[in-house]
Amino acid sequence: MGDEAVKAAYESKKAQYTELKASHILLRAESEAQYESALKEAEALRTKLVAKPGDFAAVAEAQSQDPTAKANRGDLGWFRSGTMVKPFEDAAMALKPGEISEPVRTQHGIHLILLEGRRTKSFEEAREELKAQLIQDRYVAKAKERLEQLRKRAGERGDLAAAGKALGLKVETSQPFLNEPGTVVKGLPEAGLLINEAFALKVGQVSKLEQAGERFVVFRVVEEKPAAVPPLAEIRDKVLAAWRHEEARKALRGKGETVVASGDLAALGPVKTQEAAALGTLGELAQHPGIRRALLATAEGQLTPLLWNPDGQLWVARIKTRTPAPALTFESRQTLVRELQAQVSQRLLGAEIQSLEAEGMKHQGFSSFRGRLKGIWINPAYQQAGLPQ
Repeated sequence: MGDEAVKAAYESKKAQYTELKASHILLRAESEAQYESALKEAEALRTKLVAKPGDFAAVAEAQSQDPTAKANRGDLGWFRSGTMVKPFEDAAMALKPGEISEPVRTQHGIHLILLEGRRTKSFEEAREELKAQLIQDRYVAKAKERLEQLRKRAGERGDLAAAGKALGLKVETSQPFLNEPGTVVKGLPEAGLLINEAFALKVGQVSKLEQAGERFVVFRVVEEKPAAVPPLAEIRDKVLAAWRHEEARKALRGKGETVVASGDLAALGPVKTQEAAALGTLGELAQHPGIRRALLATAEGQLTPLLWNPDGQLWVARIKTRTPAPALTFESRQTLVRELQAQVSQRLLGAEIQSLEAEGMKHQGFSSFRGRLKGIWINPAYQQAGLPQ
């Protein structure tokens, strides 16, 4: 990829490479009456601070209602575009270093913002990172384009293998798999939610373009086998092994409960001391629902219940100390809100698309959705009434 294309992309994305350093004073508000009161207070504060901008940190420490203001005197440090709520970011971007904004309204209240610095990564500094991103974007676009061609050639219930061969694409057939947690599809370890998608399709039906990890895939349901218990002769060894494993677990758990009752954890095996750390940094251990609940619910000095860890080993812990999580800062609150909003919106969008496509299956031949007849259903009543669809 030539420098001209990278340079053009840099100019169009320059805001992404600009960082601001700012401080703020927050006056919290929820109701309209509180917003009006906070606005008047902020306007009065701004008049004083414009006359004496050097007092901003002291005023932030004394009057800001951001929980971190006492410690950082309103300093937000350096931040990039997209890390703050839009009204706050827009106001900060419009300032020159040393300027104090007019009062800015966000969902948290009224802010006064002091811009302390602005820096932009040069083209030379951003070149390699941006070039790699552009190459990746081009690859993704090409992969999507090729798979959409595959889908259209195969049709709603066509032969995916024949279409793939005609386009020079490799088509693989998986082994049968179950729709249950932990299922792994050979050749596609990042299948994840695609398993649910596969079970929602009918035999012979071709999926829409899906993403699995860093890959993009299109698949077709070849066969659906009804649930059934295999003959004992076929699974005798597996059943016997499972029974022995379960009996061994029962015996081990009984021994573990006896040891835990005595309080001598070393009798169970090596004891690991975990340094104080946030729950989210404990990796796979803290992602185990039972262990996570136990760590949160067990009092200092007490033992957690005996549980099986993700590796299939018995696990128990004594809680030595517990430190409350620090108060949310303005920026950490924004990050948390954005993460939660993204998760909820993704679930809602997925549910809405699934509902629309299910309705589209009942009304073939209406509007096209992603280039195929199975699409978003258009309510005829809306068409007749001339209402927006």
